[in-house]
Amino acid sequence: MINILSKAGFLCLMALIFGLNPINAQQRLSVSRLKVQDDTTSLDAVDRVSVTIKNTGTQTFTGKIYVDYKSSGSTGGTTPQVLDSTKSSQTMNINDTVNISAQYFKVDQQNFSKGPNIVVVWPRAIGVSTVDSATTTIVVVDPAGVTEILKAENGFVLYPNPAYSRIYILPADSKISIENVRIYNNIGILVRSLKCNNNLVDIDGLDKGIYTLEIETDTHKRFIKRFLRE
Repeated sequence: MINILSKAGFLCLMALIFGLNPINAQQRLSVSRLKVQDDTTSLDAVDRVSVTIKNTGTQTFTGKIYVDYKSSGSTGGTTPQVLDSTKSSQTMNINDTVNISAQYFKVDQQNFSKGPNIVVVWPRAIGVSTVDSATTTIVVVDPAGVTEILKAENGFVLYPNPAYSRIYILPADSKISIENVRIYNNIGILVRSLKCNNNLVDIDGLDKGIYTLEIETDTHKRFIKRFLRE
């Protein structure tokens, strides 16, 4: 599914579409690995992109790296959205790599349409005029379709996600009984521990952000899910 695009002709096409600068062999950042959290999702769900950037130029790179993306389903113009940037300057010798995980973003109607969406991801940095890009495909389907896929793959699905005041935990197997639920914030601190009544979890009062939900069943098995509190 991942397609590394390194041919000069395609880079020129990308330059016309996304406003990238001409080729400069001295400074080159390439995407050597691209991964999306959910390649099948629904509108208003949250997703994220993780990339491995490699210095394929002929000299050491020092600076801040940004990761940009553009979806074929976008209706918001030609300016790519910046997903995330490294939090500090990077120094990369030739052939060094750095992993960048973008912040969670919403799969909204402005940037995605139902069906397959080709997402182009590329690095950007000050003083670097050439980058190699990569593509992946995110398939946007009806929420019910995503639910069935997630049930089959992960054992549980959270609905809705993002959520505001409560979350329903839907087990793939009706015989599974949920005993306890623990909620951790984005730095791993336990912020709530409670019994799960009727597969319903109260998240009212939590600050906005990304949380990890630990589900403990009656057989003492544990499952991890993540959700966005709006």
